[in-house]
Amino acid sequence: MRDMIFISHANPEDNDFTMWLALQLAKEGYPVWCDLTKLLGGEDFWKEAEAAIRERTCKFIYVLSRSSNQKAGPRRELQIAENIRKKFDLQRFIIPVTVDDLPPNEFNIMLANINAISFNKSWATGIKTLLKNLCEEKVSKKDNFGYDAVAYWWNTQKSGKGIIIDEPEELISNWFPVVELPKLIYGHNLTNESKDAIHSEYPVVLRKKLIFSFGAKEELKQSIPSFLFGKNTFCIETEQFLEKDQIVEGIYHREATNLVSELLRIGWENMMRKRGFREYILSDKASAFGFTKDLTKGDDRIQLDLGGTHIDRAVIGYKSRRMEGKVVGKRFWHFAIGAKPLLYPIRGYIIRSHVLFSDDGNQFWESKEKMHSARRSQCRDWWNDDWRDRLLVTMAYLSEKDGFINIELGKKISLKIARSPINLKSPVSYLDPGQIKDIEPEPTQEDIPDDDILERTDDEK
Repeated sequence: MRDMIFISHANPEDNDFTMWLALQLAKEGYPVWCDLTKLLGGEDFWKEAEAAIRERTCKFIYVLSRSSNQKAGPRRELQIAENIRKKFDLQRFIIPVTVDDLPPNEFNIMLANINAISFNKSWATGIKTLLKNLCEEKVSKKDNFGYDAVAYWWNTQKSGKGIIIDEPEELISNWFPVVELPKLIYGHNLTNESKDAIHSEYPVVLRKKLIFSFGAKEELKQSIPSFLFGKNTFCIETEQFLEKDQIVEGIYHREATNLVSELLRIGWENMMRKRGFREYILSDKASAFGFTKDLTKGDDRIQLDLGGTHIDRAVIGYKSRRMEGKVVGKRFWHFAIGAKPLLYPIRGYIIRSHVLFSDDGNQFWESKEKMHSARRSQCRDWWNDDWRDRLLVTMAYLSEKDGFINIELGKKISLKIARSPINLKSPVSYLDPGQIKDIEPEPTQEDIPDDDILERTDDEK
């Protein structure tokens, strides 16, 4: 009876992804097995991987990476799966999923004619595509798999080892609130000849022959010629503009929200350019602003004292490129941030972290593919605290003496952003792997092989 999904992968190189994938599939109710989870659905079966593939597998998911493409274990499982596919004429039996930058021309020959599902850029997009595939293939689900099974497995296999602690924990978000939005928003009527001539030092947005801004007409005339303005100008409270439907003819609630967000986005980007950050356009057309050598002038580390905790992080670094043992160049990395205005549930900005690359410490690479590959290599060992601390020191770097990041929205109008994010409280806390090792019991004398005892130093004991 073929009723289970088998996941083949390189151990330990692809373990993190494979466990995540197994839990995601099981959460959706699919009966899944891999060597990392085994008893996820409460069934004691498949002692041997080969028997599992031959007797029970309905779909064989192959985690395709540079590691699994070379290691004997995964390749042997793939060969067994291919033999089963041919013997029983199973359609779409093997499903390769890619997780790194292994080029298609290097795929195992057994996968040459099979479309792989990409998890390279986004695990969320990859799992969505895979679940759609399984649904179209009408792969059956089982009642003993699902949310409850995953929760039970996690609690017994992970929490039992001390990962989850029944104590509250304060978590740092990437939501940075503003003190308050500008009180008023203006709509300025335009003449017909004005569309291509609007260049303002302050944020303005054109909608339906109106220029919207947080500044009155007088504040904009220095940068927008007066002949472009029509006779009518109106003024509305910003909060009322956001909350009411169709305050302005043709401008409904959703467009009002988008319009205010656009003004806030332009204000942020203007501020970052004025502060000397270099702009880079991401693949989703959003802007990220990175530190450069010209900006830091050699002081590539930023320090911050936060509530008694001292943070010291580099925002620029490099790796030497070697050829035949000789240094032939450097690859610089640059910490960067992008901002998305947030109007609900709070007023503020979502600040996202990025890492960019250059050859000279200033001019970012143009190639998105090259940037992505370098990022995977450079940031492989960056953990939550690395990203968090770099974000916090960057926001502190941007803040003024009053403790806020100030954005000019008009001649006499500024927006104040808190340099510290909103903190959230979790009812439970989590031990990272380093802490877990500290609390695990030491092995007894009987548990340690004689050879191991002889090789251990006093420090290791």
